[in-house]
Amino acid sequence: MMDYSFTPSALKDLHHVDKSQQKRIIEKIKFYLSSPDPLSFAKTLTKSPYGTYRFRVLGKIRVIFIYEQGANSIVITRIRFRKEAY
Repeated sequence: MMDYSFTPSALKDLHHVDKSQQKRIIEKIKFYLSSPDPLSFAKTLTKSPYGTYRFRVLGKIRVIFIYEQGANSIVITRIRFRKEAY
């Protein structure tokens, strides 16, 4: 499984959703990262100030992240609703 971490702003975003959604977001991230190729679930972002990839979780919620290839991990930079993410 690939490692992951949160930036302070991503943790703040996570705390703005209710507890049940927080749990489901974390479970979805772990599901994606436990697959042999987690980036197959991601879409590449262009001109995003937050990161280079995003996962779609819980319908309208997006997890935006940076993939660190050498460390084989991701850094989650933002968790936003779709309308606020782009």
